[in-house]
Amino acid sequence: DLLSSELYVSLNLSGSIDPRGAVERLAQSDGMAAAHIRNTYGGVLRPDEDWLRAAREVVTALKMWSGDEKVERLHLCLNSPLSLAFVIGMAFGNQIPMTVHHWFRAESVYRPVMVLNELQRRG
Repeated sequence: DLLSSELYVSLNLSGSIDPRGAVERLAQSDGMAAAHIRNTYGGVLRPDEDWLRAAREVVTALKMWSGDEKVERLHLCLNSPLSLAFVIGMAFGNQIPMTVHHWFRAESVYRPVMVLNELQRRG
């Protein structure tokens, strides 16, 4: 069964370092499931390619998983261009339970750095 109460998702859109192994270990240590999104364009998107299409494909997959009644939280571990990460974040805002993890190279580990659904607008 792919889905558990918390789903760890590795997102590799840059082609350099694949987070899959680290995410598998993290999910396994927490007793949770892992899923993986990979680029299909052979590495880094060129400036003339459709970046919005790539972002839509990622958002569609994440929305599908977040909409499953078994999944209470997504954990997103990404390796992607900043602009795509920004667009993906904008698509979700603070609407669904999602924790963003950052890769700490010195420790070779992903650690949670932000809980998107706990962000609040100030002002």
